[in-house]
Amino acid sequence: MTEEPTETAAAPHEGPVEPPTANRGGRLRRLFTPYLSRTGMVLTLTLVTYLISSPRGTFPVARIAAVGALLLVPWLVSDRRWRVGVLGVLFVLAAAGPLSSPLLDLDNHHYLKLYWLLALLLTGMTSDPVAALRRTARWLIGLVFVFATVWKLLVPDFVDGSLLTYLLTTDGNMDRVLVAVGWHEADRTIENRHEIVGLRHDPTVPLEPTELDMPSRSVAVAPALAIATVLLEGAVAVAYLLPLRGRWERLQEISLFTFLVVTYGLLPVFGFGGLLAAMGLAASGLRDRPAILVHLAMWATVGGLTIVADLL
Repeated sequence: MTEEPTETAAAPHEGPVEPPTANRGGRLRRLFTPYLSRTGMVLTLTLVTYLISSPRGTFPVARIAAVGALLLVPWLVSDRRWRVGVLGVLFVLAAAGPLSSPLLDLDNHHYLKLYWLLALLLTGMTSDPVAALRRTARWLIGLVFVFATVWKLLVPDFVDGSLLTYLLTTDGNMDRVLVAVGWHEADRTIENRHEIVGLRHDPTVPLEPTELDMPSRSVAVAPALAIATVLLEGAVAVAYLLPLRGRWERLQEISLFTFLVVTYGLLPVFGFGGLLAAMGLAASGLRDRPAILVHLAMWATVGGLTIVADLL
């Protein structure tokens, strides 16, 4: 009679079984993992830009608390319900801000920030938030640049360079760069701003023609800058609205990066440039890691240009 072979029980394994990569990077890496995903990085870049560039009157304590919660508590980023809830609070605060400030004193990027927070909020409620946010970001960037291009083409003062001549000689942000490269003296811009401050902020001042001191170099270069601006913004609009595929889709990153470097090298406004970089990351057709690296470079470039301008 043949004896049946018996199975030898394996020695019990002590402790929980984990995949070999489970501890790679340790607790610190697991802590930051939600922020290193595409959605997490989009949210991080948006919130840091929002925190730095929000106008006065937007309930700073509540705003800082809401932004800080998302930036410092990882599970608020990874858990969709909590993320949507905190974004809803931020949207309300962002919408209440313009209502408590003179509308004409708000830059257009404050309104774009409101639209973008609403997009993050609404797409977070969909069944596929990443795909929904990508489509929304692509259309939002494309339409912003379409309207910007059309507006410039319809305004004669922009097309002939008059508006840019005015900005080059009155805008404090542009002035820092132009003074640094020796185009004109700082006192000239201060005097021009003194001439127009009453017209802009005092309704009792009669609206009469005011003579401004326009540097000849600014007058000469403004028409060329106007044409370059229209071409750049039109290129971004086309790249994001056309259904480009394959290598042609890289025109999105190329056009946006070129626009950011050229525009915010002359007009350092971190609120607008940083927001566009975050939106570009959400819209990008690149794989996650290269998309994050490229758009993080865009965001850092705008921040670096702003810091350099502040030091001038």
